[in-house]
Amino acid sequence: MAYELTYLLTNDIDIFLKIHDCFIIHIASAGAILPTELAALDQLLIRNKSIVYDFDSVFEVQINPNLQQLLKFKNAQEKDRYLTDFIRIAKKGIFSFDKTIVEDSTDPFYHLVAWPKSPFNPHKLDELLPIETPEYISSKIENNINELFRTFNRDSLFDKFELLKNI
Repeated sequence: MAYELTYLLTNDIDIFLKIHDCFIIHIASAGAILPTELAALDQLLIRNKSIVYDFDSVFEVQINPNLQQLLKFKNAQEKDRYLTDFIRIAKKGIFSFDKTIVEDSTDPFYHLVAWPKSPFNPHKLDELLPIETPEYISSKIENNINELFRTFNRDSLFDKFELLKNI
Protein backbone atom coordinates (compact mmCIF):
# COMPACT_ATOMS: atom_id res chain seq x y z
CA MET A 1 0.00 0.00 0.00
CA ALA A 2 1.33 3.46 -0.86
CA TYR A 3 1.10 6.72 1.05
CA GLU A 4 -2.09 8.53 0.07
CA LEU A 5 -1.88 12.07 -1.29
CA THR A 6 -3.63 13.61 1.72
CA TYR A 7 -1.15 11.89 4.05
CA LEU A 8 1.81 13.14 2.00
CA LEU A 9 0.52 16.71 2.02
CA THR A 10 -0.16 16.83 5.77
CA ASN A 11 2.89 15.01 7.14
CA ASP A 12 6.64 15.45 7.30
CA ILE A 13 7.76 11.94 6.41
CA ASP A 14 11.27 10.89 7.41
CA ILE A 15 12.70 8.88 4.53
CA PHE A 16 15.88 6.85 5.05
CA LEU A 17 17.54 5.32 1.99
CA LYS A 18 20.80 3.49 1.47
CA ILE A 19 22.52 4.79 -1.64
CA HIS A 20 24.16 1.68 -3.04
CA ASP A 21 26.69 0.56 -0.48
CA CYS A 22 28.17 3.98 0.07
CA PHE A 23 26.05 5.95 2.54
CA ILE A 24 22.61 6.53 4.01
CA ILE A 25 20.58 9.65 3.40
CA HIS A 26 17.63 11.10 5.25
CA ILE A 27 15.02 13.16 3.43
CA ALA A 28 12.44 15.17 5.37
CA SER A 29 9.48 15.39 3.00
CA ALA A 30 7.92 18.50 4.62
CA GLY A 31 4.52 17.78 3.07
CA ALA A 32 5.91 17.29 -0.42
CA ILE A 33 4.25 15.18 -3.06
CA LEU A 34 6.69 12.29 -3.41
CA PRO A 35 7.40 10.48 -6.66
CA THR A 36 4.98 7.55 -7.08
CA GLU A 37 7.75 4.97 -6.88
CA LEU A 38 8.94 6.36 -3.55
CA ALA A 39 5.44 6.84 -2.09
CA ALA A 40 4.71 3.19 -2.89
CA LEU A 41 7.47 2.09 -0.50
CA ASP A 42 5.58 3.17 2.63
CA GLN A 43 6.14 -0.08 4.59
CA LEU A 44 9.83 -0.19 3.67
CA LEU A 45 10.30 3.45 4.65
CA ILE A 46 8.62 2.85 8.02
CA ARG A 47 10.89 -0.16 8.61
CA ASN A 48 14.02 1.78 7.63
CA LYS A 49 13.06 4.59 10.01
CA SER A 50 12.66 2.21 12.95
CA ILE A 51 16.08 0.68 12.24
CA VAL A 52 17.84 4.04 11.98
CA TYR A 53 16.36 5.40 15.19
CA ASP A 54 18.16 2.61 17.06
CA PHE A 55 21.60 3.68 15.76
CA ASP A 56 24.02 5.19 18.24
CA SER A 57 24.71 8.91 17.95
CA VAL A 58 28.50 8.87 17.76
CA PHE A 59 29.43 11.11 14.83
CA GLU A 60 30.57 14.71 14.82
CA VAL A 61 28.33 16.83 12.62
CA GLN A 62 28.74 19.56 10.04
CA ILE A 63 25.99 22.08 9.26
CA ASN A 64 25.25 23.67 5.91
CA PRO A 65 26.85 27.14 6.13
CA ASN A 66 24.24 28.57 3.72
CA LEU A 67 21.14 27.72 5.76
CA GLN A 68 20.43 31.34 6.66
CA GLN A 69 20.48 32.37 2.99
CA LEU A 70 18.27 29.42 2.01
CA LEU A 71 15.68 29.59 4.78
CA LYS A 72 15.82 33.14 6.18
CA PHE A 73 15.54 32.31 9.89
CA LYS A 74 14.11 35.13 12.03
CA ASN A 75 16.58 34.53 14.86
CA ALA A 76 19.09 32.06 16.34
CA GLN A 77 16.43 30.26 18.39
CA GLU A 78 14.37 29.52 15.29
CA LYS A 79 17.47 28.14 13.55
CA ASP A 80 18.39 26.01 16.59
CA ARG A 81 14.86 24.53 16.75
CA TYR A 82 14.99 23.79 13.03
CA LEU A 83 18.36 22.02 13.31
CA THR A 84 17.54 19.78 16.29
CA ASP A 85 16.24 16.72 14.41
CA PHE A 86 18.68 17.08 11.52
CA ILE A 87 21.65 17.13 13.90
CA ARG A 88 20.28 14.15 15.80
CA ILE A 89 20.05 12.19 12.54
CA ALA A 90 23.48 13.29 11.25
CA LYS A 91 25.04 12.14 14.54
CA LYS A 92 23.94 8.65 13.52
CA GLY A 93 26.19 8.83 10.43
CA ILE A 94 23.51 9.96 7.97
CA PHE A 95 23.39 12.79 5.41
CA SER A 96 20.21 14.74 6.17
CA PHE A 97 18.25 16.72 3.55
CA ASP A 98 15.16 18.91 3.87
CA LYS A 99 12.68 20.36 1.40
CA THR A 100 13.67 23.96 0.72
CA ILE A 101 10.28 25.56 0.01
CA VAL A 102 7.78 23.87 2.30
CA GLU A 103 4.90 26.11 1.26
CA ASP A 104 4.83 24.51 -2.21
CA SER A 105 4.19 20.75 -2.13
CA THR A 106 5.19 20.42 -5.80
CA ASP A 107 8.49 22.31 -5.55
CA PRO A 108 11.25 19.75 -6.29
CA PHE A 109 14.13 21.37 -4.42
CA TYR A 110 15.90 20.01 -1.34
CA HIS A 111 19.06 21.07 0.43
CA LEU A 112 21.65 19.35 2.57
CA VAL A 113 21.16 20.40 6.20
CA ALA A 114 23.60 18.34 8.28
CA TRP A 115 25.98 15.45 7.75
CA PRO A 116 28.60 13.43 9.63
CA LYS A 117 32.18 14.69 9.40
CA SER A 118 33.31 11.10 8.88
CA PRO A 119 30.48 8.85 7.65
CA PHE A 120 30.29 5.08 7.94
CA ASN A 121 33.06 3.08 6.36
CA PRO A 122 31.42 1.94 3.08
CA HIS A 123 33.04 -1.49 3.37
CA LYS A 124 31.16 -2.10 6.62
CA LEU A 125 27.84 -0.56 5.60
CA ASP A 126 26.02 -3.79 4.71
CA GLU A 127 27.10 -5.41 7.96
CA LEU A 128 25.99 -2.44 10.03
CA LEU A 129 22.85 -1.36 8.26
CA PRO A 130 19.96 -3.58 7.25
CA ILE A 131 18.41 -0.60 5.47
CA GLU A 132 16.86 -1.57 2.15
CA THR A 133 16.41 0.58 -0.92
CA PRO A 134 15.34 -0.60 -4.39
CA GLU A 135 18.24 -0.33 -6.81
CA TYR A 136 16.38 1.87 -9.31
CA ILE A 137 15.69 4.51 -6.65
CA SER A 138 19.19 4.31 -5.22
CA SER A 139 20.69 4.78 -8.69
CA LYS A 140 18.53 7.79 -9.56
CA ILE A 141 19.22 9.59 -6.29
CA GLU A 142 22.91 8.82 -6.59
CA ASN A 143 22.88 10.29 -10.12
CA ASN A 144 21.23 13.47 -8.81
CA ILE A 145 23.82 13.80 -6.04
CA ASN A 146 26.64 13.08 -8.50
CA GLU A 147 25.29 15.79 -10.81
CA LEU A 148 25.57 18.22 -7.92
CA PHE A 149 29.20 17.21 -7.40
CA ARG A 150 30.01 17.38 -11.14
CA THR A 151 29.08 21.04 -11.10
CA PHE A 152 30.74 21.33 -7.72
CA ASN A 153 31.93 24.51 -6.26
CA ARG A 154 31.76 25.28 -2.58
CA ASP A 155 28.53 27.26 -2.91
CA SER A 156 26.64 24.75 -5.08
CA LEU A 157 27.17 21.96 -2.56
CA PHE A 158 25.16 23.90 0.00
CA ASP A 159 22.50 25.23 -2.36
CA LYS A 160 19.15 23.65 -3.18
CA PHE A 161 18.93 20.99 -5.88
CA GLU A 162 16.50 18.40 -7.27
CA LEU A 163 17.28 15.41 -5.05
CA LEU A 164 14.33 13.30 -6.27
CA LYS A 165 14.55 14.23 -9.98
CA ASN A 166 13.67 11.43 -12.46
CA ILE A 167 12.26 9.07 -9.86
